[in-house]
Amino acid sequence: CNSGHYDGMDFEAAFDAILADLKAAGRGGECIQYRLKDWGVSRQRYWGAPIPALYDGGECRMAGDDELPVELPAQPDSGVLPLAQLPGFRNAGAGAGGREVVRETDTFDTFFESSWYYVRFACAAGAGACGVRRPCAPALRTGPAAYL
Repeated sequence: CNSGHYDGMDFEAAFDAILADLKAAGRGGECIQYRLKDWGVSRQRYWGAPIPALYDGGECRMAGDDELPVELPAQPDSGVLPLAQLPGFRNAGAGAGGREVVRETDTFDTFFESSWYYVRFACAAGAGACGVRRPCAPALRTGPAAYL
C-alpha cells in the first residue's frame, strides 16, 4: 500500500523488480555476503544457560514448571567437562512406564543469552520475577509482561 509500483507483488516478484530497478539505475546488484543458513543456539560446554529440554524415552519434551529451574551441577574437581559426561546432570530420572529420561546437555550460546538481558530490568522484584506466566506484580500484567 505504500510501495509504489511494487504494491500487490508477492515477495519473489517484488525482490526481482527492486533488484532490476537498482541494476538499471546503477545503484546496486545481487550478491551473497555470507552463507549462514541456520543459527545453532547451543554449545557443548559446561558453562552457560542450560536448555530446559528432556528426552523421555527418546522423545523430546520441554521441562515442566515443576522441573525448573535447570541448574548446572557443581563443577567437578578434575576440570571442566562437557555436561554429557556428568551422569548426575544428564540422567533426569524415570518417565512414564519406567523409561529413562535424559536431560539436554548443550547450553545456550552467549548470543542467545545476551539477547534476553534487557528482560531483567523490566521486573526488578527478585529471583524468578520475570516469568511471563507469573509476573512479579499484578500491575505488570498490563506493563512489561504484555511485551515479554
